[in-house]
Amino acid sequence: MQRNAVVSREDWFEAHRKHLEREKELTKFRDLIAAERRQLPWFKLRKDYVFESEAG
Repeated sequence: MQRNAVVSREDWFEAHRKHLEREKELTKFRDLIAAERRQLPWFKLRKDYVFESEAG
């Protein structure tokens, strides 16, 4: 198992800040991909459904 380095509060804060920036990049990218998905064209589904009973 890898052991993490023990660092000063200042070093930890700087590493945390950099990591948070990367997380924000990921969130923005995920939001962009989701927006692109919502913009995909639709198509009309043409399928006759057969139900087993009135309740479905």
